[in-house]
Amino acid sequence: MGGRKKIASVSDDYLEFAMMSNPDIELYMETGELRSGYLHARNRDYELLEQFNASSISKNRNKIWLDTKNPTPAQVIASAEPYVLGLLELGKKFHPRNAGELQVGYDIDRITSA
Repeated sequence: MGGRKKIASVSDDYLEFAMMSNPDIELYMETGELRSGYLHARNRDYELLEQFNASSISKNRNKIWLDTKNPTPAQVIASAEPYVLGLLELGKKFHPRNAGELQVGYDIDRITSA
């Protein structure tokens, strides 16, 4: 049977999925977003961070850390605890690549070393 060979056709989405890293595959399992959705995820994560920075938790932390002259340790701890917990919760919603780019980890490291 010397007929024509069938040529397999593969979609771009399949190729993209086949080349994804493990963190991207895990994100896809959780959110259904392919890597092409990374820019969308980055914009979403940036908006979430902006909303958090506008929240009362962040404003209170900034008031104590930036505007208060010689804050007491109790004031610093009272403002830092909800801020760090909020950042950790927020970081769970981020695309894995965005936490570093948006410096969420940097803020947590700075606070824990302080």
